[in-house]
Amino acid sequence: RPVAAIALNYLPPRYVVASQDAAYAKADLLSLQKYIDIAGAITKAVKLVKEHPRH
Repeated sequence: RPVAAIALNYLPPRYVVASQDAAYAKADLLSLQKYIDIAGAITKAVKLVKEHPRH
């Protein structure tokens, strides 16, 4: 869980609020750059948690 939370903090928000107060992820993750950005954020988060396991 810590890795996911940290990785998401490195990425810009990608959601909209629907009329029923539900959050939906935007479906524009098809570009290669977005996959690269996500992989980079996960890598940074894993490294941070590994270096500071009990933060």
